[in-house]
Amino acid sequence: MRSEAAGFRSATFATTTKRTYKSQAQCYLKFCLNFGLSPVPASQETLITYCSYLARTLSSSSVPAYMNVVRLMHLEAGYPNPLCDNWELASLQRGISRLLGKPPKQKSPITVHILLGLYSTLESTASDSAFWAACLIAFYGFMRKSTLLPSTDSLSSGKFISRGDVLKLSLTSFSVRIRQSKTIQFGQRILVLPYVASPDMRLCPVRSLLKHLGSSKLPPEKPLFNFVSNSGETVFSHAFFIKRLKSGLIRSGNSASDISCHSFRRGGPRWVFL
Repeated sequence: MRSEAAGFRSATFATTTKRTYKSQAQCYLKFCLNFGLSPVPASQETLITYCSYLARTLSSSSVPAYMNVVRLMHLEAGYPNPLCDNWELASLQRGISRLLGKPPKQKSPITVHILLGLYSTLESTASDSAFWAACLIAFYGFMRKSTLLPSTDSLSSGKFISRGDVLKLSLTSFSVRIRQSKTIQFGQRILVLPYVASPDMRLCPVRSLLKHLGSSKLPPEKPLFNFVSNSGETVFSHAFFIKRLKSGLIRSGNSASDISCHSFRRGGPRWVFL
């Protein structure tokens, strides 16, 4: 029973969250090692010094996130939360925000003009057919990268949009079933996104998906945007999409530094309300 409980506890956080916490914990442990301080339990002087140390290189909005892992390490070790009711630390963080705070730099939204620029860079390959279908499904579905495309972790866990999640595909419409996302982490509901054909064939999600699925015949359990070329099946992952997006932006005369995968989630709603 104890091992079963340990298995459940290991699934407390999502894989991406675990990676973030691991990186933050390593930063804190390295700081304590370099300055000869005890990480757990941490003294008040350690907390104040570490918070000030973080402010040297991090944004004011990132400092509390790095301090949060100190809280988690103490709770995991059976100690009380050292950040709770800590006025000196809270006032320090407020001062950091006042003196160093600045608005975050957001990526620009994808626009129809940028999409048409990307379209002009497409070639007659299975890879580009998959890329364009992913672009339009992300744009019209307001999707996050983590929902749209698989990572190594999501492939191993089966948490990705598969070909079988495309429902009622016809010449005029289709739907995509979403079983896992940032806001659906525990399978508590299923989201079905409807898509309809566009009169502009270049920006038509139905046409792009039909072309992609027709050029790469794969079983329904495979990730939706995987494609087949002369070298075999390729997993259309986060990294693959970003690389193709950046090259397309540069080739179409757009700034690759201002656009990211999240630009599709920002651009779709903006386009709807224009």
